Amino acid sequence: MKKLLLSLLLISTIATAEHRYNYEITPMIGYNLAEGNINVDNYLSYGAEIQWNNISPAIKPELSFFQASTDYDAPTSLSGTSTDITRIALNGVYDLDFSEVIVPSIKLGLGYENFSNPSNSGNHNSIYADTGVSLKFFLLPSVALKAEALYLLKNNKNRYDNNLHILLGITFAIDQRIYKRELQPTQELAPQDDDQDGVINDNDLCPNTPMGVSVDEQGCALDDDNDGVTNYKDKCPNTPYGADVDNEGCELDSDKDGVVNSKDDCPQTPYGEDVDKHGCSLDSDNDGILDVDDLCPHTPEGIKVDATGCEPDSDGDGVVDSKDLCPNTPQEVKKVDKNGCFTTRNLHINFKTGSSQIDVNSLPKIEEFANFLKSVPLYNVTIVGHTDNVGTRANNLKLSQRRANRVKDLLIEEGVDADSITAIGKGEDNPVASNNTAQGRAQNRRIEAILQEKNNQ
Repeated sequence: MKKLLLSLLLISTIATAEHRYNYEITPMIGYNLAEGNINVDNYLSYGAEIQWNNISPAIKPELSFFQASTDYDAPTSLSGTSTDITRIALNGVYDLDFSEVIVPSIKLGLGYENFSNPSNSGNHNSIYADTGVSLKFFLLPSVALKAEALYLLKNNKNRYDNNLHILLGITFAIDQRIYKRELQPTQELAPQDDDQDGVINDNDLCPNTPMGVSVDEQGCALDDDNDGVTNYKDKCPNTPYGADVDNEGCELDSDKDGVVNSKDDCPQTPYGEDVDKHGCSLDSDNDGILDVDDLCPHTPEGIKVDATGCEPDSDGDGVVDSKDLCPNTPQEVKKVDKNGCFTTRNLHINFKTGSSQIDVNSLPKIEEFANFLKSVPLYNVTIVGHTDNVGTRANNLKLSQRRANRVKDLLIEEGVDADSITAIGKGEDNPVASNNTAQGRAQNRRIEAILQEKNNQ
């Protein structure tokens, strides 16, 4: 018999030592969804819960008391009146081992509900069963926010009614000193270490440490890298100090680019883009345009590009500037060669009527064309003279030849190699417009330049 009493006393002592505080008092407010209480409005409630942590190591008894007032709806005889509702319940609470800050629990128990003004709709004072879940978030070792949801099933004689009770409150833990019963006035139990971490219950601030986990002098699991995740849960135990981590202790990678935030120079890279070791989008050809926006991702290094990552073509002739030997080709030129230079171009040179004497206003155009030929010496040029059909064919042919020769002579005077110039008169044979109008005839009286690469002749 003495051995049995000693065993019961030992179990009681162990249960008491598992908790830093013996009691928890939680003032609460709630909102009740009266799903089954016919003709009763949903209502606010207030009350409190008291939990004993020093009786059982697994199931903690909890006593709750709640008071509320609500109105009856039609069609009861009490429509428009109100009733007070009082509930008192005894529950068993089981805490889940989650963390030292967040403590989820489940509960189950019985209660009694009293209506101060019962109705003819079948709401009776009677016993109910309840079950639910709660979550405590500790702000301080002895203060926590508590949220709870309870389902109530009540036997109202000829039917079962359902209620859902949502609660929110603040838990105050009291009586931190651990109470130990004495076996005999002259005999004390040996210090207990329930979680076997090497720190006795009296000094253990983390009394439910898993078996085999290394702890500090207060009995709490170590966190060597100080990232808030204890070593035994930490998959990245060497996280740099101050880095943000996930619940596994690994550094965050907010933009999911494979580079952790502490090393990511571009922390908002769009999802799916390839990045470099600094977490920034790639620019493979180093043209200043990211690959994701680069329409020409293989631009040679050092080449100037536009906003699309492609080489510009300033004169719009189809040859990019880096390969264009004639970067200022006029818009009227319809065709250029691989070097971006025209094949045939009207020089817009005017002559006095019936003469090969060049109008003084056209001389700058001769000089400009000469400078072009000297800057691009890989071309030979053929100067072709054309006339309208006014006069005889023979005279027009001679006139066009004289005019072509005159342009050639001026080009030579400007320093162009004479061997690179050929002059030909075509007369009226190749009109570009109708000779039936003055405007058409003016277009036909022209000097054209035809370029040809020297090595292609």
